[in-house]
Amino acid sequence: MIMVGIDLGSQLAGTTALAVLDGDEVVIRQSEKGKSADDFIQNQLKELSVGSLVGIDAPLSLPEVYSKEALDLTEEPDFHYRECDKKVKAMSPMFLGGLTARAMKLAHHLQQKGLKIFEVYPKMVFQNSIQNREGYKKKWNRILAEEWLCELEAKHGFKLQSGLENWHQFDAVLALTATLRIYRGEAEKVGDENEGVIYF
Repeated sequence: MIMVGIDLGSQLAGTTALAVLDGDEVVIRQSEKGKSADDFIQNQLKELSVGSLVGIDAPLSLPEVYSKEALDLTEEPDFHYRECDKKVKAMSPMFLGGLTARAMKLAHHLQQKGLKIFEVYPKMVFQNSIQNREGYKKKWNRILAEEWLCELEAKHGFKLQSGLENWHQFDAVLALTATLRIYRGEAEKVGDENEGVIYF
């Protein structure tokens, strides 16, 4: 069973990273600046077998109001946040706009190929897995990231083949960790199944 964690970044920024788990070894791959991140992901995942699990750190649905007729609404709807966003204090899918649309399109294409797609939240994985969390997402600190990686490896039973180079790659490992937890039946989830669920 191959599992993948994706930290989805801007289309051409070179900030999209994948962590791919095959057996107990993790390989990190990252998009190139100036080239399509979506094409990069599709190319990286095209050989995955049906049933492989993919966790994406990006909204994969919109607030429920956008899937209903206005006349069906019995109370003032939330046009910005889903229930799952509120519970983990995530950014609004509407604020993220184009990133949300890209993530939903990507998930649609991957599901058509028989892959199982989940929305994951690296920040919550980090908060639940790491003891000393000072310094996360501040200036890049390879030593600190490697220390945290060792904690993740020991706790979840995988091994990274190479060192980390930035927070995007570290978040991809966290996204992969959430995906692995889903596979093992250990993941927590928040939200409404009819609107959108976040796993961590």
